[in-house]
Amino acid sequence: MAYNNRLLFGIGGSKREWKNEHVQTKIWFDIYQRVEVCEVQYNIRVLKMKDSVLFYIGQDKAETFDEMAVAMPNANNGTEVLGTTIIGPPDGSGAQDLAQRLAKRLKKQVYLSLGSSVPNDRIVRPSIEKKIFDDIKNNIECF
Repeated sequence: MAYNNRLLFGIGGSKREWKNEHVQTKIWFDIYQRVEVCEVQYNIRVLKMKDSVLFYIGQDKAETFDEMAVAMPNANNGTEVLGTTIIGPPDGSGAQDLAQRLAKRLKKQVYLSLGSSVPNDRIVRPSIEKKIFDDIKNNIECF
C-alpha cells in the first residue's frame, strides 16, 4: 500500500497530512510550531489521530522525551477529565495537568510529552500554553 505525502502550510508552521491513496481517508495529521519565549526557541509538535491527539513540547535543539501524560474525558461524566503520567515521575513537570486541560478543551484523548528543557515557571510555560490554546481556538479543525 503506497502513501501520498502532501505538505500544507498554516498556523505559522508546517502541516503534513497523510492519506491512503486507496481509501482516501486521513490516517494522521501533524503540525510543527516554533515559539520564542525569553529569547529561547521551543518546538510544539502536534500529531492529530482519528480519536486522539499527541502534543510534544521541547526546547529547540534540546528535544528530549522525558515525560508523558495521557488524559481523556470521562465517558460517564462529560465535565470530568481523567489523566495520569505514563512516563516520568508522578509529580513531574505539569504534563498531566496540561494534558487534562487540553482533553477538556478538545473533548478527546490527549497524549502530552514535555521535554525536561521546558521550565515550569511563570513566564515560559504560560506563554507556550497560551500559544497552544490560541491555535486551538483559531484552528480547531487541526486538532
